[in-house]
Amino acid sequence: MRSGLLRHKVQLQKPAKSRDSYGGEGVSWTSDSALWVQIHPMRGDEYFDAQNVQSKATHKIRMRYQTLSSGGELHPQCRIKHGSRYFYFAGPPINVEERDRMLEVLCWEST
Repeated sequence: MRSGLLRHKVQLQKPAKSRDSYGGEGVSWTSDSALWVQIHPMRGDEYFDAQNVQSKATHKIRMRYQTLSSGGELHPQCRIKHGSRYFYFAGPPINVEERDRMLEVLCWEST
């Protein structure tokens, strides 16, 4: 992929569970690393049916594969922050063409 397409600088964030003084659980987000990615809005609605749970992916985010080794670990509980926008993973990252060059993540944007 040409580097000019990776023009969005984003923060990869991981959830950190915490308990308050009353025993309730909360989730706070910690920034793990900064990445250069391509954010591509998907046309129409694409639904993925996995064990009777439907997720609505609104964006496709592509990044270099080496981001796995240079920052943190990508897993479906992560989210991507771009300015004031948040993208949540609709599934695990996909190794594009199994070539260890690009990762693709299907995401949905929170409103």
